[in-house]
Amino acid sequence: MYDGERMNECRGVIIMPKYKVCLHHAKGAGEAQVYARKTPIRLVPVDAGEPGLYARQLAEYYVYAERPVDKEDWYFALMWSSLAGVAEESSGDEAETEADAEVSAERQERLRRRLRRSCMVPDRAGIQAIQQTVLQRESHPSATAAVQPDEWLNAVLGRVFLAAYRTEWARQHLLRKMQSKFDRADRPAFLDRIVVTDLSLGDSVPVVTQPRLAAFDSSGQLDVSMFVHYRGGFRLALDTAVKLGGLRLSVSLAVVVQGLAGRMLVRFRPAPSNRFWAGFYEMPSIRLSVSPVFMQKQVRYAAVSQAIEKQIYDMVRSTLVLPNLDDTVFFPTTVAEGAVLETALREYYRAGLHQGNEEKRQSVSEEAPEENAG
Repeated sequence: MYDGERMNECRGVIIMPKYKVCLHHAKGAGEAQVYARKTPIRLVPVDAGEPGLYARQLAEYYVYAERPVDKEDWYFALMWSSLAGVAEESSGDEAETEADAEVSAERQERLRRRLRRSCMVPDRAGIQAIQQTVLQRESHPSATAAVQPDEWLNAVLGRVFLAAYRTEWARQHLLRKMQSKFDRADRPAFLDRIVVTDLSLGDSVPVVTQPRLAAFDSSGQLDVSMFVHYRGGFRLALDTAVKLGGLRLSVSLAVVVQGLAGRMLVRFRPAPSNRFWAGFYEMPSIRLSVSPVFMQKQVRYAAVSQAIEKQIYDMVRSTLVLPNLDDTVFFPTTVAEGAVLETALREYYRAGLHQGNEEKRQSVSEEAPEENAG
């Protein structure tokens, strides 16, 4: 730990194997809030019950990241550091140190192997097989000349869209996501909280052109570049209020996205990440239409519509334009873990293989505490 970004003076050192790393969030938080920038990564000492420890050794630490995509990187880096030694292969010939040990050496090594296999060591054989397949297709372009890359990709995206766009699940999922973004965005002082009351996806499907594999490294990180065109039709119904002195004047608006175009990056982090991250290389071209549904005469429509448009543009810029990326889960897991860790990590902790014993470890709550409003 340093005194500032220049790292002129070291103020302390955190020995990571003595800490358990977890995601700190409010009770009831969903997948969309797992890597929110306003909630930290929590470092909990696992030997808190031992006598003779300094106050700093007993302290919990909270690590914040400027961007959600950086928070995921920090979370995995800190977790692997706390599990130092587990990723290293063992000879497997450990002997039992005590006859009455709660966890035998054989079981300890079996749990370590499962933890390594499930989430700590990249599946290099699988990654190499995919890379070889991609290289073979690129070296024989005539084999795929009948179907262009963007044709089959748009067919798949269109088919998935047709299956889901009218479902209540898709509507509720997007309602929650849009409401979360409006709640996190800054708004002018005269405007009250913006509530998303309804939305419609319309009938247009985003069209992808010029898809390109930008990067696929040995760790399993995958970057895909593409140009996205959207003809519009996405509609939001918003309720808010304008504050004029002591008055609160209700306003209902309809916002329609009439068009969007821009070059996008889609990034899959190495395992055990359970989400992909997407964002535009630069601010996309967006055409919006904001119209009043209900508005009292005292309200200046131009001021409200301009404020709403500005907030939407700011939301896109702060969450969907590099270096900012927005995440989407592609494999369900527990909110507390935030990754495809299965049960290996929990069993590893329960078995007492982390620094400290099982009794001390159980004293650390598995459920993250309430988010600090400050």
